[in-house]
Amino acid sequence: MSQIPITNNSASPMYIGGYMILPGETRHIEEHHVPSHLRPEEAPAAVAAAPDAILELLDKSVPLVVEAITARDDLGQPLLADDDLAKLKTAEESGKARKGLMAAIAEEELKRANERQGGDPEMDKFAESLKAMSEDELFAQFDQVKEDPAAVAAIEAEFTRRQGGAK
Repeated sequence: MSQIPITNNSASPMYIGGYMILPGETRHIEEHHVPSHLRPEEAPAAVAAAPDAILELLDKSVPLVVEAITARDDLGQPLLADDDLAKLKTAEESGKARKGLMAAIAEEELKRANERQGGDPEMDKFAESLKAMSEDELFAQFDQVKEDPAAVAAIEAEFTRRQGGAK
């Protein structure tokens, strides 16, 4: 038979099915002895969590996920929201962490940050100059530009590119 844990949160002993439970103690009592008001509530069986369509993308191959990440509408706006891109990145980091996909996400983040800054040609030159820097130089550069979100995104994209082996 199954047992239900019963905790006595009162200041005096409680008696259930011939068992005494002292204050602060928990005892496992056979289910048929436990009154209905002390039984745990059952979750409705019919309610199932709706699958997250964004996270379902990660079950696809890398080229398909990259295509979804980089897709744009007729006006050139990304079809995938920034929050959804961040959710994908977090899920991928904690899951498979595929290098090609991580590099593609970093590139898309850099592209979006650059677009928010108005497509600054100087930022493009800055991002290109990062490729020639050593890791120590990148860390030093990060300390210098940590207040500039576009520059920080460019440096993070470069680190991700190096880790992923992307060209």
